[in-house]
Amino acid sequence: MNWKWIAIRICCVDMMRKILSWGFIVKPIGGSIIGLLFCGMMFLFPACGSTTVSQSSLMAPAAAGNTQRVRELIGQGVPVDRQVLGLSPLGVAVIADHLETVQALLQGGADVNLSLEKGQTALMLAARKGSLEMVRLLITAKADVMARNDSGETALQLAAWEGHGAVSTALLAAGADPEAKDKTRATPLLAATGRGQVDAVKALIEGGADVDGRGLTDRITPLLLASAAGHAAVVKVLVAFRADVNAATPTGVTPLMVASVRGHSGIVTDLLAAGAQPNARDTSGRTALKLAQGANRQAVIKILETAGATE
Repeated sequence: MNWKWIAIRICCVDMMRKILSWGFIVKPIGGSIIGLLFCGMMFLFPACGSTTVSQSSLMAPAAAGNTQRVRELIGQGVPVDRQVLGLSPLGVAVIADHLETVQALLQGGADVNLSLEKGQTALMLAARKGSLEMVRLLITAKADVMARNDSGETALQLAAWEGHGAVSTALLAAGADPEAKDKTRATPLLAATGRGQVDAVKALIEGGADVDGRGLTDRITPLLLASAAGHAAVVKVLVAFRADVNAATPTGVTPLMVASVRGHSGIVTDLLAAGAQPNARDTSGRTALKLAQGANRQAVIKILETAGATE
């Protein structure tokens, strides 16, 4: 193995990190995005200048899944938790989904709860990646399912955001809090709902999440969010789990109103069928019909009038 060559390639992360800082990545996990680049650059770039990563570092073999070399270096006393660019050997092995290498690092004393860049942990990286077996391995190794990153997100929130239902279920079974809120006051269910992640929505509710749990700055429910975003499949799931179809914002805006003004006719139909009140008013006196008329949503207007909306 040509360790010097690998080390040269690894330094290309510095260049890619600058690119990330330009804002081309939307809602990145600092550690995981950098780590993915870390693994990819090892093989994509022929040279990139000098680097401090040496033959005695665990980073390159961990990223490459070279378990034998990882064990050799641990046996030689190489620090198992030494970080490079905010990532540890365990972190890069998790990102690259090298289960055997992760096991070797854990057996060699790697801190499963080590805080990486932006407060990420190995479990968070695995959860957002959707690697179920990796998540199970880390949980078995006593990974903290309640840990939060710098944005206040837990592993469950990250799994929910990406729509990983099976991973969400595993985290909930391990004691993850389905009502934990990040710094934006979003719960895992709101995170999944806002992205239209049906599998994660089902897993969270089945795992104990409050189907009507409020969050975000406007204290909205998942159904309000799904109705506004036009996530018809999520609306059907929430209604099936008996979400309150008339739960309003503090200003009286209901799911039917937001679906109506946005022209989501299918959702309007489903909400009415589930018992939404067609003539409810917000604190400004507006009804769903009035909002639909103001937005010229002709299809919705017909549906509302058929359902008994009068003003």
